[in-house]
Amino acid sequence: MASEEELVTKANEAFNRAFESSDIKKMETVWAKAVHIECGHPGWRVLRGWDAVMESWKQIFENTPAIQFMLTDVSIQIHGTLAWVTLYENLNSKLEGQDVSATILTTNIFQKDAEGWSMQPVAIINQTMADRFWNGKSPIGARFRQARTPEPWFTII
Repeated sequence: MASEEELVTKANEAFNRAFESSDIKKMETVWAKAVHIECGHPGWRVLRGWDAVMESWKQIFENTPAIQFMLTDVSIQIHGTLAWVTLYENLNSKLEGQDVSATILTTNIFQKDAEGWSMQPVAIINQTMADRFWNGKSPIGARFRQARTPEPWFTII
């Protein structure tokens, strides 16, 4: 049986394979099927909701003839049903006919449910908020949202 770290590694690799394949169906399988997902692409505004996130991937795939990643300095942290992967994505691609190479520091967040590990929206909070709402207990893995709003739930990392 695979360890949780191996399962998170596989989930992260599945995301990068979906990206390299430019296949929206594969990309859909690595994201949580929820209205509260969010995604931030370098240079883009934050995208909120399943439809906006998937539309962004469609646009990227339509405008990127090829992309390849080499992942380095990968670190996986797991806290209960929450995991985050920090790494460098060393990418090679073509943009307007020109070869492009870049290194991007990335953090991918995953949450485990009955179907396995999938990408999720998260929040980083300060100590003041932690003390006020969690009374000295660790807030990591807890969820919150703004009161009386349709805003999505965020998991604290």
